[in-house]
Amino acid sequence: MEDDGEYNISDQRSYDSSFPEFESLEAQKAKIYSPALWSELRVFLAAAKMGSFSGGAKLIGTSQPSVSRQISSLEKHLCRKLFIRESQGVRLTQAGQDLAAQTAQLDVMISRLANCSNSNGDIISGVAKIAASESILNSWIIPFLPRLQKEQPHLSVDIFSSDTIFDGDIPPADLVITTRYNQNCTKACRRIGRLHSLAFVSRSYANSFGLPRRDQLEKHRFVQNRQFDASPDVFEHWEGLRAAGTTVNETKLSSTYTQMVRSGLGIGLLDSYHAVDADLIALDWDLSISRDLYLYCSRDADNLALQAVNDFLVKMLTSNPWFKDTLVTHSRDLGHTPVAEASMNRGVGRSRVSGH
Repeated sequence: MEDDGEYNISDQRSYDSSFPEFESLEAQKAKIYSPALWSELRVFLAAAKMGSFSGGAKLIGTSQPSVSRQISSLEKHLCRKLFIRESQGVRLTQAGQDLAAQTAQLDVMISRLANCSNSNGDIISGVAKIAASESILNSWIIPFLPRLQKEQPHLSVDIFSSDTIFDGDIPPADLVITTRYNQNCTKACRRIGRLHSLAFVSRSYANSFGLPRRDQLEKHRFVQNRQFDASPDVFEHWEGLRAAGTTVNETKLSSTYTQMVRSGLGIGLLDSYHAVDADLIALDWDLSISRDLYLYCSRDADNLALQAVNDFLVKMLTSNPWFKDTLVTHSRDLGHTPVAEASMNRGVGRSRVSGH
């Protein structure tokens, strides 16, 4: 096997040759030399990178008090001050800067351990964390995970809903799919398409109240997604229409919002790919709200698991006709998602966008 400068934990010979000190293990008493500080070092590195304890807590998915406690414990054990606490955050001491540089190298090495490939490069293992709205998760990400699992059986994917994240924040995940562009985000950002939204009602609502007309909105009910409040300029046209009717229910969860529309509570603004749903009717109101769709990815060139999931998402989303710059208005244009294909195979989801 060629020596490429890295090691493979599945090959003991490679492991030993990378760490010569292991060769004499039989001749010496087994011993772990480092104290139990690995967890605290990871917390320290997160705070050092983000420049604050609260930022470090978000980066690794813990609480600010927990970060503060672990760093205090680390400082006490090392008998040195690592941060200078200031009103605007924290600043590394010289000892902190030295430790941060060393810990960053350790972080990369552990990442390689957790996300490794064999000598042929065809086995990738590790964990990648994905965050997106519940609507995109349920319609696109989750239905495609079996395909990713088949391609990369040693990969694990953790799923997070960005619906539950504070407004304007990027969730603490490796990969985030969102319409929110954040130029201050520490993650690499890539535009992967456009998300189009249309007004929808359920067939049950249309049967009870008739298909809504724009000149008769005072007779109709609306349901509202409070996430729209974060971008008033984008949703100005929708808000003007909603104001003409009566808003009966609100939520901040995209999947719940879709179910509210599907169950006949009122008119809602949904992503255009819901046109494939046989229970929904997209209204021809000359209303199309489009937003750029972005993929944020952690800057970690050594994380093979993250690279594999990122490449899979980019390929899947950029080839998706519903996310093209031009609005798709007919479900027959979608031969892409397993959910839609199953629906159309049952003979539903074939109607054109309708309305008055």
